[in-house]
Amino acid sequence: MSYIDPRHREEKIIEDIKNYWKDNISNFQVIDEDFSYGAFTLEFTLYNKFNVLLEYERGTAGFKIKNANSPEGYTILSKYTKEKVYRGFESLENDNFLENIKTLDLALKNNMLKEKKKMKELER
Repeated sequence: MSYIDPRHREEKIIEDIKNYWKDNISNFQVIDEDFSYGAFTLEFTLYNKFNVLLEYERGTAGFKIKNANSPEGYTILSKYTKEKVYRGFESLENDNFLENIKTLDLALKNNMLKEKKKMKELER
């Protein structure tokens, strides 16, 4: 994998995230940047419901979903879904980042469907 300056990587990741979720993303902010180390963290809300972190560190990127039941406060995407998640250096190779975005999106939508089902069952 060729070296890409962390600032440019951040710009590209932000662009990819915003282009994919468009109007379904809010509260977007960069909460940490350490370009000398090659790291940054983004925080945003999807579907006005899910608080998400994207952590980038030296050529790797991973999503975390806020989870009040987790001791760390967040659950990494690979533990949030049973779908394939690209981790480590694979996370940014080829179209893998877009695939992880799609996986996150599907997992969140499935979560919303489960909640709707529960609500309907409770109404009965």
